[in-house]
Amino acid sequence: MKRSKLVLDVAALVTYAVAAAPFLTGVSAHEFVGVGAFLVMAAHLVAGCDGLAGRHNGVRAVVNAVLLVSLCACVVSGVMVSGMLLPLLGIYATGYFFWNPLHAVSAKVLLAAILVHCVIHAPAVFSRLRRRGAEKFDARGRAVDAAEVRVRGASQDEVRARGVDVDNPSGKEVSV
Repeated sequence: MKRSKLVLDVAALVTYAVAAAPFLTGVSAHEFVGVGAFLVMAAHLVAGCDGLAGRHNGVRAVVNAVLLVSLCACVVSGVMVSGMLLPLLGIYATGYFFWNPLHAVSAKVLLAAILVHCVIHAPAVFSRLRRRGAEKFDARGRAVDAAEVRVRGASQDEVRARGVDVDNPSGKEVSV
């Protein structure tokens, strides 16, 4: 996983979390952060570049479709009930009793879809992060595993006292 993609994924999750908590930011900030969250999530969708289904299974296609529909419904209904964004533009929307319940329901569906999306993608993310953590190198350019990195800060006597082989701290068989 590229670092820029990981940063975008984390940014999408954080901006959504902030936007989903208007009690923390206040309603006015919630409206602006919500638009920002929409933009970051749109960038996340474009960065994935697989479309709705892509090359994945049907479950992901359904989750992606639910995400897309609920995100659009949440943003549109949020803008329509806005007390700050539309009045800033001099526009006043009618239909509050339609848009407000739609915003509440679509926000809850969006939360559920994001949680399912995160659960579906978690194994791949953890696998890539685990691999990335194992790709540390010593001064000679050799790959170093996590056990050896922990041993490096200690003197050889301290390491031997712990029962770790200094030449092979991971304990894995090494063919020479």
